[in-house]
Parts: sequence; C-alpha cells; structure tokens
Amino acid sequence: IGSKDEIKQNGYPMRLGGRERWISYDVRLVKADKDFPGYYRDLNFTSLTMNLQPSANTRFEAYYQEEERNLGRDTNQVYAPHSRFYQFGIGYSNLASLHFRTTRQEDLLPLPKYRRKEDVIQARTGYSFESVSFYANADFGTTTDLLLDKPYPSSRYALNVGLQPFAGHNYTAAFEYSKDRNIFTDEDQKRISGTLTAFIFFGSATQGQLNLFTSRLDASSVEQSYTALEGTLEHVFPFAHKVTVRARHTAFTPSTQDNTIDYHLEYSIPIGIPLKRLTTSGQIRGRVVDEKGGGMENVLLDAGGSASVSDKDGRFLFPALKPEVTFLQVDRTSIGLDRVTLQPIPMEIAVRGGEESFIEMTVVRSATITGNILLFGPKQQTESDTSKEMVQLQEQSGVFLELASGSEILRRVSDNRGRFVFNDLRPGRWELKTVGGNVPLYHNFEKNLFVFDLKPGSQEVPVFKILPRKRQIRIIQEGSLVQEVKSDTTKKILLSSPLAEEEQCIVAYNNARKGYVIQLSSWTTRAKANVMAAHGKASFPGYESFVQTVNLPNIGIRHRVQVGPYPSRKAAQSACETHRQTHN
Repeated sequence: IGSKDEIKQNGYPMRLGGRERWISYDVRLVKADKDFPGYYRDLNFTSLTMNLQPSANTRFEAYYQEEERNLGRDTNQVYAPHSRFYQFGIGYSNLASLHFRTTRQEDLLPLPKYRRKEDVIQARTGYSFESVSFYANADFGTTTDLLLDKPYPSSRYALNVGLQPFAGHNYTAAFEYSKDRNIFTDEDQKRISGTLTAFIFFGSATQGQLNLFTSRLDASSVEQSYTALEGTLEHVFPFAHKVTVRARHTAFTPSTQDNTIDYHLEYSIPIGIPLKRLTTSGQIRGRVVDEKGGGMENVLLDAGGSASVSDKDGRFLFPALKPEVTFLQVDRTSIGLDRVTLQPIPMEIAVRGGEESFIEMTVVRSATITGNILLFGPKQQTESDTSKEMVQLQEQSGVFLELASGSEILRRVSDNRGRFVFNDLRPGRWELKTVGGNVPLYHNFEKNLFVFDLKPGSQEVPVFKILPRKRQIRIIQEGSLVQEVKSDTTKKILLSSPLAEEEQCIVAYNNARKGYVIQLSSWTTRAKANVMAAHGKASFPGYESFVQTVNLPNIGIRHRVQVGPYPSRKAAQSACETHRQTHN
C-alpha cells in the first residue's frame, strides 16, 4: 500500500501452486499501479503453468502468460507494450513431444508502432544411450505483421549430440539452421550456426575446457559471419590455491576492426573469515531412518510452528527456532501406513540460542493389541450337580482399559461386543490393565494385568475374563444371627472430586493448546461435562478447564473434561497427583 502526491498507489501480488502425483500447477498474478513505490510498478502480469501426467511416460503441458505496461497510456513513454503467449503440448517420455505456441505483441497507444503475431508448431525427439545422447527438434511457423496484414513464414532445425567415451571426458556438439523473412527489410534470410565443446579432466586437480562457436547469416543485402574460440585451463594446488588461464579469439566479418585475442590469468587464495554463531535463535538438525538404517525421504516434520521435509538421505533441518521448549512432531501420513517412530511423539526439545540439537528418529512397523472383555457365570445346574464350572454369558461393553509404557499412557473403552483395540504401538514393553467402568457388582477379573514385549509388526490378542466373586452370607433364624460365613470384603470409594481415589492421572498433549492437559472425566452428555468443567476450574486455580468433544469408534460421542495447558508432561502429572492426594 503506497501513495504519491496523496494519491493511492497500490500493488497486489499472488501466487498459487500445488503438486500431486499426476498434476502440478503454478499461477502468478502481479498488479502494480503507475507510481507504486515498490519493486514492481506500472504493470499487469498473469501466468499459468499446468502439467498433467496420467501415466508414467505420458504428459500434457500448458502455459499462458500475459503482460501489460504503461497502464496510463502515457505517450511520453513511446510504447504501451502488451504481449500474450500460449503454449500447449503432449509428450511421451523423452522420446517424442509435440508443441503448439502462439505469441501476440502489440503497442496499445492510439497510434500503434507495431502489432504482430507468431504461430509455431514444434516437434522434438531424443534418446540416451550408455555414453551417447542426442536431441533434435524442428519448428515451423509464421510471423504476421498485423498492421500491414503481411505473413512471414519461418522454419528452424536443431540437433544436439552428447558424447562421454570414458570417465573425465565430455564432448557436445550443437547445430542449428533457420530460414525466415526479415520483417523490417522484407527479404529472406538464412542462418546456420554450430557449437563444439570439450571438457576434460587431467587427473583430480587439473581440468580443461574448449569452446568453439560459429554463425553465418545469408541475406540478399548482407552476409555476416561470427566465430569465437575460447579455452580454459584450471589447476588446484594441494594447499587449496587455484590458478586459471583463459584465452579467447573472436572474428566478425565484415568488420571495420581486426580480429581480437584476449588472455586472462587468475590466481585464487581462499581466506577463512571467522563467523560468530547467532544467539537469538537455535537449530534442530536430524535424520529419519527406517528399520535397516536407511534414510526416509519426504517425511514431514513440525517444530515450533515451522515445517521441514526430509531429503533423499532422510536429513531435515529447522534453521532458526526461538530459544524455548518446543515439540517436534511427525506427520503420520508421510511415514506410511502401519508405521510409527520408536521415539515418543511429540518429542519435547529445549532449543537454546546459538546451539544445534541433533535428533535421529527411527521409523518401524507398528504393533497392535486387540482383545475382548468376557463375562462368565455359573452354568444352570440340577440339585445333584455340585460342579463349579463357569460358562461365558456375554461380551462386556463399557469397561475402561489402560495401556502404559513409561510415561506414555493410552486409554480405551470396550465396545458393545466387548472388543478393544490399541493400534500404531511402538515396539517395547507395555502393561495393559483394566481401570473400572461397567463391571457387574460382586464380580472380579480373573487376570487384571497383561505385560507384553512388543516386536515390530507383532499382534497380541489378550482376553479379560470377569468372574463372580464370593460374597458374605448370613443365616438368620427368628431375628437372631445363628451363622456368619466370612469372605472377601469390598472397599467403598467416595468420590470427593472429579478424580477418583484409585484412578490414574490421564495426561495427554493437546495440539490446539500447545501443551499437556489433564483429563478429569468423560461424559455422554454435554450438560454434565459443563458442570464438571466448572468444578475442575475451582479445583485447579490458575488453569483453564474446558470440554473437548470427540467421536470414538464403536463408542460414539464423548465429552471430555480437561484442564491445562501445562508446559510438560511431568508438570501435569505432578499437579494431578497433588490434587488427588489433597482431596482423598
């Protein structure tokens, strides 16, 4: 946004681009007023590039460009140029392609000084062998002077050949022939030109290059030729100094001057200038590798709001990060299905000014734990049957399960068929246990804890059995106690806060709030969750209590009451433990 002489003078740039497996596109637009005080001024520019590749070898190309200057049609500028260019093409691998292009150039002043149009068809072919490659193309077109309504046909042929007979030797040759009509003199003219280049290594420290270019123009009124020969010899000494010798000979006929010969001698000495590392920012450098240690390409990572993509060796870099605690995350879709990093994500990293942190992340096949919750009870018996056999009654839904590995804790709820799934698990030692939920009264789990040493790609199928437990029985006759059978007693738990006495702290990282949060409870109704969120705000002064709604597979809509955010998992767990001990 700018102004000149109190008149608004603005500029508008835009660029839109994208790339997918079979299509890529780039759109650019620049508009700048006549006296805009910026890099661009007095300009309208638009371009569009699009490439389609429906198969591995077939491609379609399209390009459009339009440019206009002298927007105010100021006659003091001599011209008001406007140009429009189109090109369409189809190609098959590098073997063959066919293009059509048209160019229109005109002066938009009331008395235009030029207006012309060019239409060209180009055919191209090429192929590469082990040590030889060649490319050839032919252009056929017409240039029309629209002011005189006069066409000028043209043709052009070109051939390029490359040769590498053995290591350290490269030779190229290019030839071109064109025939057209000069729009100013209205006479036919022919031009032929050629280039020869040789590039040779003499050992590991010395190299030479020789270039020869020649061109000749034939027309009715003039014949011209130009030749240039240039040679270069370069040697690098063991102490890194370099000497270079160049020589050039040029000849132009007809000419009023003699041919010229130039020589050039250059001696280079590397100078090391000490640099001080900036302390206002830090760096994170790293590498993403697979199970075999090979680098993984195109893995998308995020740290401190900045993004980075790994190269073909799996290396990535965040060059300028604010000195603070940040979290490094990996886009799961970019590492592939059923893949997971060995390191817990998000990874907490302390960025320090002027220092560089190196992180190596290993991507392996993920493991899966899929299990069932089954309810058992005694089978129907006759009076003479005294067996204690248990039979499966049903699958139990609504049972809460917790899977932990170190500080990482995952929670699930069994669905209406008693099933639960923990997928995308990192290999290592995990402990799975039940932590409550829909367990019938006077029932216990036969086994409440499973321990797994998961391997890459492994699958575990645990089964939790719910069995009836012994109850206390009293036999009473005429109001007095005659016998008491003692068995296991139960412990009654009073909930004085949103966190139960035997409940573990549920801590998770919240991307939206950029920190760790404590989950207090989960409800099927939003109204109940809002009430508990109000209690949570009073129980954790100084932190926000809020409701997060999620849609769980096989469970449905749940409204989670959470509080935070905390700067680290350790801080969140400490606050949760302190609250639980204070209120129990």
